[in-house]
Amino acid sequence: MRVIHADGEKSAKIPLHCGLRQGCPLSPILGGVVVNATLRLLHFKGGGLSQGDVVTNTLCFADDSTLTMTNVHNMNVFLACVNSYCQWAGVKINMGKTEVTGYDYKRQCPLDLSILRLGNGKPKIVMPWDPVKYLGVCLTITDDLTFERDYVRKITLDIIKQLTKHMYHPQ
Repeated sequence: MRVIHADGEKSAKIPLHCGLRQGCPLSPILGGVVVNATLRLLHFKGGGLSQGDVVTNTLCFADDSTLTMTNVHNMNVFLACVNSYCQWAGVKINMGKTEVTGYDYKRQCPLDLSILRLGNGKPKIVMPWDPVKYLGVCLTITDDLTFERDYVRKITLDIIKQLTKHMYHPQ
């Protein structure tokens, strides 16, 4: 690509690369376009968890996404769909941050997720009773908020300890 200056002079060739610089004002806009296109594709694909008349297969906030399915086979199909879209769109998935968990609520046991693949990678498997951090909250899919309570308690005690050493702390 060449840039043409106001005086009509051409610049040296500037190679184009994929991606944006950190802090670029276009980043959230382009990110939103990609996320919305992904959500539309997954909505069109169908499936997910149903609550009454509402069927949900994705939960998203900013760049955090959660796919919800009723079985491992459907999740693998969805992961293949996400991978295909990401390859087409030039989006890279951070496998270091990609986690999966599954639980059979009827039989009260974890699902075998070893067959799940995302492209050539294998997402990290988290047991249903182990916490994951989603939107800053420690959650488990078995509805155990013990980890979040313990985390909040620890942070609160740390703050209290720091405040007791502060010169304005009432004795």
